[in-house]
Amino acid sequence: MKYLIYLIFFLTHSFAAQLTLNRYEENNQSVDIYHLIDSNIISCQQEYGKGFEKIIRCSLSHAVQLDKNHRNDTYFEILFEKNDVIFKAKRYVKILPIDDKLIDKTVVTREKGYHHWVIIGSRYKPEIVEENKRQKFNFPVKYAKKETPYIGALDLNGEPIKNKKSAIYLSKIKKLYGQKKYETILKLIDQYQSHDDNTFYSEIELYKLRVLAGVAKLQREKYEELLGSAIQWIEDNPSNKNIPEVYSYVVKSYLGKGRLKQAEKYLHILTSGFTDNKYTQMAQIFYADTIYKSKKRRKEAQKIYKDVLYATKDLETASVAALKIANSYIDFKEPEKAKKIYAKVLKSNPEFVKENYDESFTLAKRFADNELYDIALDIAYMLEKVKKNTFQDELQKSIGYWEESRGNTEKALQKYTAYLKSFPKGQYKSFVLKHLDTLMIMQSEQNLSKKLSFIDVILQKYEDEEIQKRALEEKAKLLFALGRYDDILKMKEKLHKYKIEKIIKKSAEKIIINALENKQCEKAVVTMRDYNITLPADRYDEEIFTCYTETGMFTEAKKIAEEKIKTDDLHQKLKWLYLSTKLYKKLDQNKKVILAGNDVLKLSKALGEKKYDDILYDIAEAYYNLREYDDLMLKTVKEIEQRFPEDVRNIDLFIKVVHYAQKRKDLMLQINYAKKVIDLKKRYNVTAYSPRIEIQYIHGLQKIGQYKKALAEDKKLLQKTLNDEQKAEVLYLAGELSIALQRKKDAVSYFTRCGEIVQNSNWQKLCAENLELLIE
Repeated sequence: MKYLIYLIFFLTHSFAAQLTLNRYEENNQSVDIYHLIDSNIISCQQEYGKGFEKIIRCSLSHAVQLDKNHRNDTYFEILFEKNDVIFKAKRYVKILPIDDKLIDKTVVTREKGYHHWVIIGSRYKPEIVEENKRQKFNFPVKYAKKETPYIGALDLNGEPIKNKKSAIYLSKIKKLYGQKKYETILKLIDQYQSHDDNTFYSEIELYKLRVLAGVAKLQREKYEELLGSAIQWIEDNPSNKNIPEVYSYVVKSYLGKGRLKQAEKYLHILTSGFTDNKYTQMAQIFYADTIYKSKKRRKEAQKIYKDVLYATKDLETASVAALKIANSYIDFKEPEKAKKIYAKVLKSNPEFVKENYDESFTLAKRFADNELYDIALDIAYMLEKVKKNTFQDELQKSIGYWEESRGNTEKALQKYTAYLKSFPKGQYKSFVLKHLDTLMIMQSEQNLSKKLSFIDVILQKYEDEEIQKRALEEKAKLLFALGRYDDILKMKEKLHKYKIEKIIKKSAEKIIINALENKQCEKAVVTMRDYNITLPADRYDEEIFTCYTETGMFTEAKKIAEEKIKTDDLHQKLKWLYLSTKLYKKLDQNKKVILAGNDVLKLSKALGEKKYDDILYDIAEAYYNLREYDDLMLKTVKEIEQRFPEDVRNIDLFIKVVHYAQKRKDLMLQINYAKKVIDLKKRYNVTAYSPRIEIQYIHGLQKIGQYKKALAEDKKLLQKTLNDEQKAEVLYLAGELSIALQRKKDAVSYFTRCGEIVQNSNWQKLCAENLELLIE
């Protein structure tokens, strides 16, 4: 199918020359058509350069005013010199003059002037140029071609070939190529070239290229011969359907010789002209293999592999691309992605796995190194059917070890035993014997505690590092199953030595989770720090935040809170605003406590939540600490009394109000809240703040003249356990209140008792002075 692309190559002023490009695609090539147009006459003619290079020179009547930058595209190198536009053709070229009506014109054989010229470039003669007595410039309609009956190979005269030597040579070469007998093929080709019969010359030469391409993998010096032969083949067979394959060998040769730029040039020819061809895609893979060697270009190479995989319709090409992608994913530390993509090859093209034994086995080992034993074993069991003696002993050992590693002990025992029978003097015999010993001991007992004892015996019996590693790994697993995570961490040095780190991390995680759930904050925080553990997001954030706060790791706690507050979930936002307020309180950031606390109250009200209303206590305390928002503090206290009238936390809050009242000398406020504190203390049987708050209450009652009530409260204090200093003060108050109530006798008794309790104190002196006055 044909399609047309119209490109404006360059365009100057309205009356200056124009050079434009039309491009369209035929079934197996692209065709470029340049239009050179000027209001004045243009003279174009064909010349020959070095090596019979075809050159089209078009002369304008004035100096060239086009964009004069040198141009180099698929089919032409375009130069500008004074009045001339020069097209150096790389492949097929045809020039045609065009009149205003686009009618047929004769082929240009001599210099002639026209206003409009067409220069056609392609790999070989396009369908747009028809062979008649006169050349025509035509866009033909294409019709589907029907298959013609096959009558066998034809010679140059169009006659069927019967028992010709060249046909026999070609048949032998095809058979030998299928058997990969490359040296024999090359000898046969040399014999063939000594004969005059060249009927199948291009086909046989193509097989030579295929052989050289295969040999060059191991003998890099062959790339030089491959390159020369491939380029010669292209020149000799420009219209051959196998052109893409041969171009791929050119690309491969240049890559093998380290000439990346030249390879890119020919790769561009393939990708622009033979997009969906499998040899184009294989050339892309060769190129990606080369740039993949540079770590900086590995992502670029992986993209090429993927482009081939998703574009190709050829199963073998897709399998090669998938193999490359799988290896790259492992390099990028993404083994699960590698597993996913290579599993498709195992399912759709198992023969590819077997035919590419070395690459498949290497990939299997890489999967196993990343603990993806299932796909490693899928590959290994497939390779087991190949019976390639070179690797069978390693393959059998690996299958046993991978089965053992994924916990299939019975299968591992079977494979190890089979190995010893098949390879009695095998390279891995010592390895297999030691692992058999370990597995047999482990199989003998199902009790976990006894298994631990067996493992300790193995650790003492064998010094071999592989057995030490396996036994330590098994011991760690058993300890993990028993929940003895601390014991695993005690083994961390040995586990690190044998690179058994994952179970250390898992054990540390378990310890942290248990510590968080049991509010053992110090243990949780220390373990997180020592083992650089980050627990799964959202699950334990609140517990970790709390522990960070309690252990003084305020910066870490703040980071968690600030991140969590960004959420769009308003209920989560409310919770973390509340926790942030608690953090600000710990940090004595009182203004932030007030701001964040008020945000909590507003959002709580909007969401109909009440469980965070106790933030009022923190807001009230913050106001109290700031000493400049007393009215707001009292307003908050009133709100707390309404919402939490009987809350035990009110004791501490009301004490602060009492202190505030004393500062402001607000006697009624002091008495009122002192009484509230006393009532709450009695309700909850709290001894804190006694007898100080009761004494302050009595002093308040005394100052407002409620002597009788004050004396009654004072007497209650005398019945409680007080130290001498406190008792002396209470007795002094009782004496003063008795005087105020004109109970002189009682006052004398209280002052006398006061003087007997303590010596050399202020209360003793006050009591003595008052007693002296009463006696006089």
